[in-house]
Amino acid sequence: MANDNQGVPHVNAGRIVGGLIVLALGVMMLLDRTDILRGYDAGRLLPGVVLIVIGLGQLGRGPSLRRGCYRRGAGGLWLVVVGAWLLASELRLFGLTYHTSWPLLIIAIGVLMVLRAVFVPDQAAGPSSGAPQGRD
Repeated sequence: MANDNQGVPHVNAGRIVGGLIVLALGVMMLLDRTDILRGYDAGRLLPGVVLIVIGLGQLGRGPSLRRGCYRRGAGGLWLVVVGAWLLASELRLFGLTYHTSWPLLIIAIGVLMVLRAVFVPDQAAGPSSGAPQGRD
């Protein structure tokens, strides 16, 4: 019983994210070559797409008991938000430009701070902080 995960295959998240980035790059090049993205340079959309793919890769790793799991989830969510902002500004969705949409990043920071305060346990407080407890 030394290793309970013998029959479970290990998934390399780094390779999956790398493959998704290459896949996104190929799809964007195909859309650019077939004129589906008329008037847009696919290279200008790439940074947003790459950030979204990396963020989704971090979010898709699943829950973990390791230290830093909450940071990874928040970091993945932040990358998705910034990537979506880049795409919305570049595509001028809802009339947004970089000049008019930057307050959305401030709003996103505030929302992520509130979510973290509500859902992430404070490790500095209480006996569950992981600090060694003295014996009586």
